[in-house]
Amino acid sequence: MKAVQLTRLNGLDSLKVVEVDRPKPQAHELPIKVEAAGINFAELEMTKGSDVGRARLQILDHFGFFFTGLFRKRKASPRL
Repeated sequence: MKAVQLTRLNGLDSLKVVEVDRPKPQAHELPIKVEAAGINFAELEMTKGSDVGRARLQILDHFGFFFTGLFRKRKASPRL
């Protein structure tokens, strides 16, 4: 699957589209086929290495809190 990866701290040019293995959802998670995604101001600041973004960069390992998509089918539905 495609993912956006932060390669250095140089602004938006630091974001690269890469191929990664599709993660296996845990029992309490639902897989989603993402159709579109965006980044917010704090995530943009992370790409620059600013003080605002640096604090969040230490606790997050991914980007993309804003997205739209469809739930993928699962073999068994989890109890939510």
